[in-house]
Amino acid sequence: MLGHASTLAVVLACWSAYHIKCFLFILQSIRESSGAFHGQIQARRPAVQLVYFLQAHTTLYLPVLLYSIVVMVIGLKEGARGPVLVIGLFQAGGLVVAAVFYRLFYRLQPFTHRLLHGHRRRTRARSPALYVLYLWLGKKSGRLLVLKLVSFIFLFIALVLNRDGFSNDSFILLFLIVSLSQSVIGLETARYLEANAGFVRNLPIPLAAKAVFIIFGYALLLVPELCYLLSNTPVIAPYYCLVYYLVLVSTLWFLTGLFYSQDMDNKGFIKVAFMQSFLSVIALHAEAFLAWSIILLVIGTVLFVTGYYRFEQTES
Repeated sequence: MLGHASTLAVVLACWSAYHIKCFLFILQSIRESSGAFHGQIQARRPAVQLVYFLQAHTTLYLPVLLYSIVVMVIGLKEGARGPVLVIGLFQAGGLVVAAVFYRLFYRLQPFTHRLLHGHRRRTRARSPALYVLYLWLGKKSGRLLVLKLVSFIFLFIALVLNRDGFSNDSFILLFLIVSLSQSVIGLETARYLEANAGFVRNLPIPLAAKAVFIIFGYALLLVPELCYLLSNTPVIAPYYCLVYYLVLVSTLWFLTGLFYSQDMDNKGFIKVAFMQSFLSVIALHAEAFLAWSIILLVIGTVLFVTGYYRFEQTES
């Protein structure tokens, strides 16, 4: 596992699935507690609630956590610092995201409806980034695993083809397939926020802050791709790992902003997405990674800001 990036990616995917399994088990236990557990949790401060949820999740996840610690110790002895760093960041980040995600789901329960319309301090604590994670790590976790599997397969093929020497031109085409597969996240997220989480519009959060929070949610969802690329640094330089990751994040945000454009049906959305991919080939071939990412972020922000309230008026 430490010597093969593809094996490490498969293991991380399995551990992610076990995270989801632990999450669903704890939620089912909470539902069957007849409200007693909720009464105790509500009496605690939000920070203490996060600690409680983290303790519960860590207890169930402990076998995997102990195994990963053993693997990390072996990796340090063998000098495999890259994979050890990836495993450590994955485990630490997974537990933190799980705790925050429990807190988010707890606030969405029907019997805590008053929290959704409570005082300003608690309302401000729920950022749209958490609702993005709630959608893809909970409601659409199966689809997310499929998208990640597709992403890892094509990244693996691209890295194998460049094993003898990295070539940006040969990496681009397979990377665009990854980008197109992940574009589903941008479209489905915007649809979910409008159809099932419309109350996000009423949160006392500035529109610019909502945009930043959504982009941050996308950045978290794409961390597995970044970790996989960084675990193959002998093949691909860290600079390319980071800029390709930035391109993926900015692409998702561009497609989210595109969703809020007026008169944009599914066919139009697909056409623009393929046109954006074609332009990405030109930009990435010229290695204008940062410039292209900034352009996508700016266009996505303009579309989001100008179309957000018009979209609301059209739907009402």
